[in-house]
Amino acid sequence: MLSKANSSCSEDSEDQTYQFHVYGPTPRHNPASPRNSLPWSPYSVAEHLIADPPPSDESLIGNLESNGIHCVPSPVKDICGPCLTKRQTSPIKACLRTLLPDLTEIFLPSCLLEQHNEDKLKAFCRAKVFAWTENQMEVQVTCGIGNNISCLVQEIQPNGPSLLMQNQYRKNLDTNDYELVPVPSPPIGMRLIQVPEWQKSLDGYLDDLLQNGFHAFPDLCIQGSDCEVQRDLIHVLYGHYLLTRDPLLGLSLKLVVVTYIMTHCWTLVEDTKDEVYRRLIAKPATPFGIHTCPRWLNKQLKYLMASLHKEIMRTVLEKLHRTLRNSSKTSWAAAFATLLILSITTESMQVAVRCKEDTDVVEDLISQWAKRPTQFVVDMDSKLDEVVCLFHAKYGKFDPAERATYPQNLEKSSRDLALAINSIIEKHREQ
Repeated sequence: MLSKANSSCSEDSEDQTYQFHVYGPTPRHNPASPRNSLPWSPYSVAEHLIADPPPSDESLIGNLESNGIHCVPSPVKDICGPCLTKRQTSPIKACLRTLLPDLTEIFLPSCLLEQHNEDKLKAFCRAKVFAWTENQMEVQVTCGIGNNISCLVQEIQPNGPSLLMQNQYRKNLDTNDYELVPVPSPPIGMRLIQVPEWQKSLDGYLDDLLQNGFHAFPDLCIQGSDCEVQRDLIHVLYGHYLLTRDPLLGLSLKLVVVTYIMTHCWTLVEDTKDEVYRRLIAKPATPFGIHTCPRWLNKQLKYLMASLHKEIMRTVLEKLHRTLRNSSKTSWAAAFATLLILSITTESMQVAVRCKEDTDVVEDLISQWAKRPTQFVVDMDSKLDEVVCLFHAKYGKFDPAERATYPQNLEKSSRDLALAINSIIEKHREQ
């Protein structure tokens, strides 16, 4: 028996969303899904950051915000000479002169971003769209939370069947495995796209979701999964944001939302899909089922949101860079929360790379990759490890939850956050 309550979709390699999902987590029981084998998970990062941080040499930080410090070449890639020397007496693995914004392309790898650039979109249109019909309609799409998005679309005559069907992961309740099932997809898309206006609208959509609809997001992240760590972490971090309104944490939560959207599909609002089916000129043989994704429209929306994704990631890394470079330890909570969110988004992107690799192997397109997909995953792990090391280089064993007294200018909310994360760690360690 196939359950349609939580479905995921696999695009062909020319039209892939990052993670090929409609809603819910990566299919954990699918052999193609490596999620459980990823070395850095949100739980492990949380445990590593707060449970037993390694000792650090305060002198490692020095006066790094001064303009006179530059990297010095060394025999080790990505490590400057002074940091290589200090490695011999310190557990710090990272180069303390690493510019975190430069890691944007690591955490958002090119193998995923490039499929949403303008040239790819135009090439896809030329290859897949034979003609536009005069059948125009307004459709409502959703990412699962927040307000619906209204799009003025036209029906297309596709060049071949690829825009008429979509493979979705459906859970087989008998075997507990996820299986690919072809389902109908409406051949619709926006003929004219005002890019600046759309990007401004989508940015506002993300802001509104953070302020008004985020309470439902943590549960959506783990829909259909028995993994509750990520949900618990996001709940705690969002509660801390509501209490403090910290701008870095707010931007980080916005990052985790846009990453979720980019790794899932936009789908027709459930109570509108029958009307869309009725208005199509060339109707599929069977009506649309649950989580119907209009593939061409989905690709257009991903193209519009991809630049926002990259911009938000870079801004988060820039703000985290400044936080880890200043001398104040009152920023502990914001830096700590941002690292946890970075681990969540990194895990999502790593799984997306693995899913894309599986699809490309099946379609014999793996030779188009500039490097092996697994190398992208390794690079993300390595750089996340370095950012964690930079956190320890600044804060060392500083843990608000363990200090009987702490600086008066350190908000009580920081201690509460540390205690809450410790509680999550202990809860899931016992399970």
